Amino acid sequence: MRLLVFHADLFRFDTDDGTDATATGTDTAEREDCLAAFVTVETGDETAPDAIVADARDAILDLATTLRAADVVLYPTATLGDDPADAETAGRVLAALEDDLRDGRESDDRPAVVRAPMGWNTSFVLAAKAHPLAEQSRQITAADATRDSPGTDCAEQEILFPDRSRQSLEAFHNAGTDAGATADPLRTLADHLVRHQNDEQHGDSREYWATARESGLLTPADGSAATPRLTPQGTFVRDAIAEYVRAVAMDAGAVPIHPATDPTDESRTPVDAVSPPPIRPAVLSALERRESTGPARSVVCTATRVAAADADRSGQPRGTATTPEVWTRAADRSAARTALAAQADVVRRLARACALDTVPLLRVRASFAAENRAWTDRLVETLDGPMVVERRRGTRGEWPVALAFVAAVAGQPVETGTVWLRPGDGRVAGEGAGSGDEAMAPGALLCCTPVGAIERATATVGARATTRDPPRLPTWLAPTQVRLVPTDPDEFRERCREIAAALEATAVRVDVDDRDLSVGERLGRADADWLPYDAVVGSREADGKTLAVTVRETGEQIDLTAPELGDRIHEEVGDRPRKRLYLPKFLSERPASRQ
Repeated sequence: MRLLVFHADLFRFDTDDGTDATATGTDTAEREDCLAAFVTVETGDETAPDAIVADARDAILDLATTLRAADVVLYPTATLGDDPADAETAGRVLAALEDDLRDGRESDDRPAVVRAPMGWNTSFVLAAKAHPLAEQSRQITAADATRDSPGTDCAEQEILFPDRSRQSLEAFHNAGTDAGATADPLRTLADHLVRHQNDEQHGDSREYWATARESGLLTPADGSAATPRLTPQGTFVRDAIAEYVRAVAMDAGAVPIHPATDPTDESRTPVDAVSPPPIRPAVLSALERRESTGPARSVVCTATRVAAADADRSGQPRGTATTPEVWTRAADRSAARTALAAQADVVRRLARACALDTVPLLRVRASFAAENRAWTDRLVETLDGPMVVERRRGTRGEWPVALAFVAAVAGQPVETGTVWLRPGDGRVAGEGAGSGDEAMAPGALLCCTPVGAIERATATVGARATTRDPPRLPTWLAPTQVRLVPTDPDEFRERCREIAAALEATAVRVDVDDRDLSVGERLGRADADWLPYDAVVGSREADGKTLAVTVRETGEQIDLTAPELGDRIHEEVGDRPRKRLYLPKFLSERPASRQ
């Protein structure tokens, strides 16, 4: 079967009088903002008609979702291929495709489907939209459809190594674990995939959310909410991550789209946030403008907001999950490979900054994997480490490739970021497919969600901080980086203010615990707050000498001047955001619940 699909502002067809009255279909129709799908049924389709129809249905429904088209018009034609099927076979297959399209979704999301008649003389008017995805072509063969059709087989899962050796995931899983396995992302991912390979969806464990709450970034009331409520400290971490994502994306050549986020999408759920965001006209237009302005890569960054149901928060505003996105339009195969590697580097750079060790997981459509094995081998060499590959059937959608990076957090695998690849128009397979030559068609579109939903990323950072030894956030994410503890809050308050000013001059976040508590109690609170550094300010420090600084990571105490401490923190933070303190500097001025 061959498909030529247009995203149309207007599509209208009419039948001439005196045509075959036995033909089925609608004799005239007009639709706006629709998909106009020209369909040629080929002779080979009759060998696996059900699989062909299922693949065509998935392709059209995915396009309808991607382009947000509410109507689909099927227009039979014998001109797209060299070997069209006879009229009877074509009519039967098209009728089945029409039925499958109508039944292929839940009622609220089902597109309205119209089929033009076969065997009639028809005329049509087409006004296609002007964006890069407005014209799509597909060729679906019986071999591909059968290979990708869902059946009783589970996904094929294996581990690829940079030396091109392979090991089945089950064999790796059966090899057993060691004492440090819960912190090994490859082991955790392999065990999880083998145990849950038949699950459509496996949610976060209670341990994950309990561990995340221990960090103090989430409010205690939140269990496994899709959009966790954040404490002031959690809000700071969320904002810092969002700022760094934007900076890293721009370093990679992305140009921000305005507005930075779309209006909240209530048609999706936070569960959908792990799926590729919908392709929006604003994104396509921005990519097209970038292509027309010069030789630079066409890269833009934006974000999607998804509404949460939050049924358990009666009377409270609905939460939202905000997912930053980096979109790239690749002009050819080489550019697609380069763009995917660049976006993978963005994901890994952000994960490392959040103290997350990751392993790549490549989810790929079975037919794409078979046709692009050489590309997969080159990818694992580029990533320079083991890569889990999961080849799935029944996923012939707009995004046949998803490269996720997975960390082990609180005993479960967590996807920290994902890069999706949609090959260009035409058949994915080309000359030399599977023989070592690149088989991807040109004109690929890539979407990278560098950290997934920001709110979920904040929870993951909190869970990871809880499990570090000792528990701690990365210095750049610590809401307070240095705490000064005066031995006498009244006597040394001004000296603390002077030291704080010196540290703030080097963009260090510093607060002062001037509460009416013993020094031991206040130092204990500094330890409980997981502060990277704390220092007691007493008579010696009042004379302008060095500070006795406790380093949380090592537990050691070292003597540093304020400028030396500032330089040390400056080096640890590196190129990451240097945000200001969100709460009052003196703890005595903060609400009791926010100290």
